[in-house]
Amino acid sequence: MTPTAVVYESPISGERFEIDVPLESRRDVEELRADLGLPDYVDIRDSQVARAIGVLWAAKHAPGLATEHASLAKLSSPVRLAVFGGVAIRMLCRSANEDGPFRRPLGDVDLVTTRSEGQHAVALLTGLGDALGSRFWHATTKSDEMFNALRRGRRYRLHAAEEDGDGSVRGCVVDLLADEISFCHTIRVTDALERSAPGGPTVGATEVLLTKLQAIRAVDPAEIDEDHRYRVIGELRSTVLIGPEDKDLLDVAALLHDRGIGPELDQIDPDRLGATLRRDWGLARTLRLNVANIAMFRSALEKRDAPAEVLALVERRLTELLSVIDDPRFQPRKPRLHFGSTWWEVVEDHEHD
Repeated sequence: MTPTAVVYESPISGERFEIDVPLESRRDVEELRADLGLPDYVDIRDSQVARAIGVLWAAKHAPGLATEHASLAKLSSPVRLAVFGGVAIRMLCRSANEDGPFRRPLGDVDLVTTRSEGQHAVALLTGLGDALGSRFWHATTKSDEMFNALRRGRRYRLHAAEEDGDGSVRGCVVDLLADEISFCHTIRVTDALERSAPGGPTVGATEVLLTKLQAIRAVDPAEIDEDHRYRVIGELRSTVLIGPEDKDLLDVAALLHDRGIGPELDQIDPDRLGATLRRDWGLARTLRLNVANIAMFRSALEKRDAPAEVLALVERRLTELLSVIDDPRFQPRKPRLHFGSTWWEVVEDHEHD
């Protein structure tokens, strides 16, 4: 009898999904990586990276897969799909794949599509187990279907199978966003998706940087201990403001270290960044508070034993980034009417890697 693993079971409805183990791939992930044009430094041994590559490759080749697999028969054209979050950092930054201060564990795969293609993306994901093997299995539970219906095409939730380091298999949640990445602020990525070829792979260095630097939270001063004081970026009435978590600080540092700021396609584009900030006073204020605390990034990197030359380069590029944020051309107008004490959406759990 083939061994199986339960990857989802509802304690309320009793709905249950189980799949054969160990997880299998019917395609060579290295060949899929090459077909997507991803650099060979991308470490496909990481299960999250490998799963993302399979998803993106299938999105690019959806019509061909549709002729071979009934589960994908409705897909007559490529699906516009890209990654952000920690997997995107692995794809954009060589240093995030190598042993060193920038490599960190990945918690999940973050996906985004266009609103018009959301249903197609869900159909693609839920057909991948048949097409590519159990390593790429996705499903929508009854709870997921209700969640998705309530969000009317703005966001989708699915379940997938994940293999832990010890070889055990468990279920995990997959978020699929549409047109925008919204946490404390809203980063629209429609233009980035249009610029990229169908199948991604990422929303681009500029947009990934924005999503990583939009984090801000107000907390009671009593909650701040010495181990986290370096993340304080300001004060607001009786609270203190703290910036991104270490994983996001490391990802921003990796982008600045590997990509830099400039007009090339693989760099953080100052004009596109500035145009986004000019339209959004709240986002611009949050980014400035976060980037101005250069010591916050230094502390996160020092905890990872980053060498002095890495620290110096990251700090120099943070200073360059701050000059872009402060450029008079990119200064947004403060809204005439601003209700509430915060200029960001209060989010306790960002839910993304």
